[in-house]
Amino acid sequence: MQDRSYISRYCKTKIDLAFVIDTSRSIPHDDFTRQIRFIEDIVRFLDVGPDATRVASVAFSNHNFPEFGFNNFSRKQDVINAIKRIKHSRGDATRTYLALEYTHFNIYGRSNGERLDVPDVVIVLTDGKTNPGSYDTYGDESGKQQTQIEAAIIKARPAFIFVIGVGSLVDIDELNGMSSNPDEEFTIQVSSFEVLNTDTVKRTLLSRVCVAVGTTIPQPILTTPSNNIPDRPNRYRYCQTKVDLAFVVDTSRSIPHIDFTRQIRFIEDIVSFLDVGPDKTRVASVSFSNYNFPEFGFNNLSRKQDVMNAIKGIKHSQGDATRTYLALEYTHLNIYGPGNGERPDVADVVIVLTDGKTNPGSYDTYGDESGKQQTQIEAAIMKARPAFIFVIGVGSLVDIDELNGISSNPDEEFTIQVSSFEALNTDTVKRTLLSRVCVAVGTTTPQPILTTSFIPPRPYCQTKVDLAFVVDTSRSIPHIDFTRQIRFIDDIVSFLDVGPDKTRVASVSFSNYGFPEFGFNNFSRKQDVLKSIERIDHSQGDATRTYLALEYTHLILYGPGNGERPDVADVVIILTDGKTNPGSYDKYGDESGKQQTQIEAAIIKARPAFVFVIGVGNLVDIDELNGISSNPDEEFTIQVSSFEALNTDTVKRTLLSRVCYAVGTTTPQPQPYISTPIPPSPPCRRAVADIFFIADSSTSIGITAFNDLKRFATSVVNRFTIGPDHIKIGLITFSDDAEIQFTLNTYRRKSDVINAVLNIPYITGITNTHKALQLLDKYGFTRASGGRGNTVPKIAILVTDGASTKPLRTKMQAIKAKNQGIIMFAIGVGPYIDQQELDIMASSPKSKYSFSVDSYAALSSIESSLARRTCIAALHRNP
Repeated sequence: MQDRSYISRYCKTKIDLAFVIDTSRSIPHDDFTRQIRFIEDIVRFLDVGPDATRVASVAFSNHNFPEFGFNNFSRKQDVINAIKRIKHSRGDATRTYLALEYTHFNIYGRSNGERLDVPDVVIVLTDGKTNPGSYDTYGDESGKQQTQIEAAIIKARPAFIFVIGVGSLVDIDELNGMSSNPDEEFTIQVSSFEVLNTDTVKRTLLSRVCVAVGTTIPQPILTTPSNNIPDRPNRYRYCQTKVDLAFVVDTSRSIPHIDFTRQIRFIEDIVSFLDVGPDKTRVASVSFSNYNFPEFGFNNLSRKQDVMNAIKGIKHSQGDATRTYLALEYTHLNIYGPGNGERPDVADVVIVLTDGKTNPGSYDTYGDESGKQQTQIEAAIMKARPAFIFVIGVGSLVDIDELNGISSNPDEEFTIQVSSFEALNTDTVKRTLLSRVCVAVGTTTPQPILTTSFIPPRPYCQTKVDLAFVVDTSRSIPHIDFTRQIRFIDDIVSFLDVGPDKTRVASVSFSNYGFPEFGFNNFSRKQDVLKSIERIDHSQGDATRTYLALEYTHLILYGPGNGERPDVADVVIILTDGKTNPGSYDKYGDESGKQQTQIEAAIIKARPAFVFVIGVGNLVDIDELNGISSNPDEEFTIQVSSFEALNTDTVKRTLLSRVCYAVGTTTPQPQPYISTPIPPSPPCRRAVADIFFIADSSTSIGITAFNDLKRFATSVVNRFTIGPDHIKIGLITFSDDAEIQFTLNTYRRKSDVINAVLNIPYITGITNTHKALQLLDKYGFTRASGGRGNTVPKIAILVTDGASTKPLRTKMQAIKAKNQGIIMFAIGVGPYIDQQELDIMASSPKSKYSFSVDSYAALSSIESSLARRTCIAALHRNP
C-alpha cells in the first residue's frame, strides 16, 4: 500500500468475514502473490479479535482447500500469517461451487465461531469462470448453475457476498449471479491483479463493506436450491433520483491529449447512466486552465444526446495554469445562479476532475498558497448552498489535502484518487462515483460547511427565533477549550439570519456568578453580535451556579421590554462542562443546587421555550442535562467527549438541524415548574401510524404478570390519539401458537381498544416468538386487516420474558420484518431474557428500540420512554 493515511477511517462494525480464494493454475504465481497481498491489506484495516471481526478462509481450484475458520485465530497478526501461508495449488479446474458449499456447511456451520448477532460477509476472488474439468459430472453450464445455487444458499442465511473478478476471462453474468444485490455495489471487476492491488480497489471494497454492514441488513434470497436461478440482465441499475449536476473539468496542458480524450469519455459514460431531461437530471459544465471556459448550462440542453454531444465538444485548452478557483467561482455565481435552471427542490452535485493542484501562474495576484486558499473558499461557498462536491484527482501531481479541502465530508466518500487517466476510465471508478452520488442524493441532505472564514450566502434555516446562549466560563475549562467554545458559538450564529426582524441573539455567561453579556435589543447586525460573542470573558470562577444564569435568562433576557417577541419562537442553548456546583456562594448544597437548576429550567420551558443543552466532557451529569433540556431528551440534549469534538462540523450540523426542525415544525408546550409530581406526557396528537402489540402469553409469565403486561399496554395506548386517521392498534399474543386478538381495523375508539386489551385471555405454553412474527408478516399490516401500506409508519412493540424456542427462525423473521419497513421495539422482562436476541429483533439504534426491565411490575418505569420514542418514530417516519 502506498498511502495508508486512511487506515483509521474504515468502519469498526464487527463482522464474520470469509475469504473464498481462487488458486488455479490460470493465475501466474506473481499475480497469486498480489492476490494474497490484497487480502492481507484488507485484513490490516479491520478490527480483528474474538469480540471484534473474525476472519476465515477457504481456497479452491480442482478441489477445495480449507485454510482456517473463525475459531482458529484470535489475533490479527495470526490471521495475516495464516493468509500468507495459503498455497498456490495450481489446479487445472475452477470448481467454485465446492468452495461455496464448504463455506455455508463448514465455515458458517454451527459451533464454528459464526455469531448470530453479527453480519456475515463473504468475499470471493477469482480470475475465471466455473470450470468443473474432469472431476465430476457437471459440464461448464451445469457447473456454473451449481455455483449460483450454492451462492443463493449463502445469501439466504442472510449474508452479503462481494465478488471480485480479475482479468478478461471472468464471466460477468456469473459474478453478478453470485454477488448480493445490487450488482454494481457487490460485484467489482478489475483488469489485472496489479490493478487489484491498488489503493483504489481496496478503498472501494472496504467502503462498500462498511456501508453494507453499517446501513443494510442483507435480504435472504427467498428461493430453495433448484434449477430456477433468476436471470440477471447485464445492465447497471443506477439511482433514478434527479439532480442538478455540474462537471468542472481541468483542460490544462499537463494533461496529454490522449488522456484528455479518456477524461471526456469518462464524463460521457457517467452521463449515459443518468436519467437526463428537463424534469429529471439536468447537466451543466465549465472547463478551466489559465481561464475558465463556460461550456453549457442547465437550461441549454434538454436531451441526453445533446448533452453527450456538448461534452464531446469540450476543447482541450492546454493552458499553462490551473486556476481552479475561477471555475468554482463561475459555478456558484453562474451555473447555480438565479434564473439559470438550477432547481431549489433538487439536490446539487458538482464533480471536479483535475490532474494537478491550483497554480495561478502569472495571471493574477495569487501565489500558489493563496491561490490554493482561494480554491478552498470558493469550494466552501459551493458546499454552503448546500451542494455535494465530488473531486477526482488523477495522477501523482495532485495535492490530496487540496482535494479533500474541496470535496464534501467525509473525504473518503467524496474524494476519489486514481493513478492515471487510463485507470479513471475503468468500470471500477465509474461504478464507485455513480454509487456514491446515488447514496449521497438518496439518503443525505448536504449541510453547509461550518467555518468562520466567510459568511455564507444563505442562512441555515429561515425561521426567525429569539435565541439566548447560556455559556459556562468556569475554571474547569482550560483556556484553549474556552476559545473552542466561543468559536463554536460564532459558527452557529454565522449560519443564522440575524436582524431586528429576523433572528435576535442574546447571551449570559456563568461560573461563580452570572455575567450578563448582551440582550436582544443590543445589536441589530450579525457582525456586531459576532464581535460581542468574541468578547465574552473567561471568568474562571471556582463554582458552577447554573441556576443563576437560568434565572437571569427568564427574568431579564426574556423579560418584558428587553426585545423578546411574543410571536417568535424562544430558543435557549446552554453549554457546560460540568454539573451544578454552588461552591461556598450561597445556601445551596450540591443536590439542592441541582434541584434549583431544574426549577429555573422548568420556568423557562413553561414560557414556552425550547431548551437545548450541550454537555462537554466526562464530568457532566446526564440526568441533570436531561432535566434541563426540553423533551424528548435525545433531541434536545447533546453530549460530546471534548471541546475539540464540540467544534466539529458534525456537532454544529446536529445542533442547527435540530433547532431548525424544532422551531419549524413544533410549538413548545409549557411545562409545569411547581414542585408537584410531573404529569404524564401529553398524548401523541400529531402522529399517524399502524401499531401492533405482540404479547408473550407463555406459561413462564404467570397470570399476575400477564395482567401487569396488559395494564402496561393500556397505559401506552392511553397516550396516543386513536382513530382511523391517527393511530390504529392491533394485538397478537403468542405461546405454543400465535393468534391475532384484534386487527388494526377492529376498533376505532381508544376506550374500545383499552377494553379489548384488558379482556385478552392468558393462554400459556412455550415461547414461539417466531410464530408471532410470521403472523405479523402475513396478516398484520395488510389492507384487509386495516393497514395503510407504506403511507404511514408500521410499528411493532414486542414484549417477552424469555428466549424464543426457535432462535434462528425468530432472527430471520425479525430481519424480514425490519427489511419491510416495520419499526421494531423489543422489550425483555425478567432474568431469563436473551439480550442478543432482543437486540437482533429491535430496530437500530438498539439504545432506542431495545428495552430490559426486571419484572412485569417494573414495565411502568419505561412506559413514558417507550410512548415518547414510539411517538417520535411515528412523527419522523410519517411522510
